[in-house]
Amino acid sequence: MRSKNISTAGKSHYRRPRLRIIPILLVLIMAGPATVSGNWGMEVGRANESDQDRLLKNWTAMKTARNKIDRAMALSLMSAGQKEVLGLPADASASADVLLDEIYDWWLKDVMGPARAIAANPAASCAEAHLVTSQLLRMIGSRQILGMDGTDKRDQDLVEMLPELAALTIARCRDEALDECVATGRILQIFQQMTAEGRHAQLQGKIADVESWAEDALQQCAIYELHFVSTTNVEMPIVETVRDGKVAIKWDASAGGIMEAMGRNKLGDFLNGQTKDSPFFVSVKCALPGNFEVTCSPGADSDPVRSRIQYLDLKHKEFYVDADGISKVRDKIGEAKFAFEFAGGDFALEAVI
Repeated sequence: MRSKNISTAGKSHYRRPRLRIIPILLVLIMAGPATVSGNWGMEVGRANESDQDRLLKNWTAMKTARNKIDRAMALSLMSAGQKEVLGLPADASASADVLLDEIYDWWLKDVMGPARAIAANPAASCAEAHLVTSQLLRMIGSRQILGMDGTDKRDQDLVEMLPELAALTIARCRDEALDECVATGRILQIFQQMTAEGRHAQLQGKIADVESWAEDALQQCAIYELHFVSTTNVEMPIVETVRDGKVAIKWDASAGGIMEAMGRNKLGDFLNGQTKDSPFFVSVKCALPGNFEVTCSPGADSDPVRSRIQYLDLKHKEFYVDADGISKVRDKIGEAKFAFEFAGGDFALEAVI
């Protein structure tokens, strides 16, 4: 990627001391994912290797840009004594202010361009998209530290980028939550994303329609088939049966609002289903005391078996960014829990004695 050359005409004597400053500034280098660990988008086919390559290139571009800004910041904030030790003129801070202002256009191209691309990249994780927004906030803070009062058009442009990045981040996090549900059947992350969006909107004094997205996502991926084997044992007359059946379970949006269901802890009102066909009789045995021959067979009457899932979670992996800004993945976190209930399933037998 080509970068705009920063002109420091008349200040060429800065070149050598600036090289001497670099070791001091290593702690200020912006962290960013050095490698791409993948995400749920890769697992379900939303993202591909080309997306991963672009993601890594954009992170590299952002790191390079952020490092230059940090060096300008450090130069501006140095004390007179530090500048004297490093052989810098006393007015070096003014040059840093100018440098930060001069690289603004370059920042838009080589930082905000990659930032937008990262937030919208299907190979990026939700955590990486959030990190991009934090970098924009950091840039705004850097300009304020240098005494820029925020009235400059450039400062206003930076602030106006926040809603755009926020929208891209929300879309990326929603897609990640849906992709995980498609890949694994886990649904709690959809509720968590919906709740986080609602709280964020509330803090901003806004009303956001977060339920419609969650309902659409759950209708796409909260689709299950519950396989069961049911046995019956009766002592007198002696009846033993084994039935094998499947219950198709999917999200039922007609039950009301999701937020209401979560408040009532009634997931089963939304996640339920019943058998379409009567369960298959694997075996039917009947007997009577005495010298009787009894033959049993399934009767014509059989009620559907209904099931409601009250709670569902799985051990899962999570893509995150650590304290150093490195993209990583946690595996096998949480615990698998499954709570459900059955109802119905009455049936009749016909016996020939």
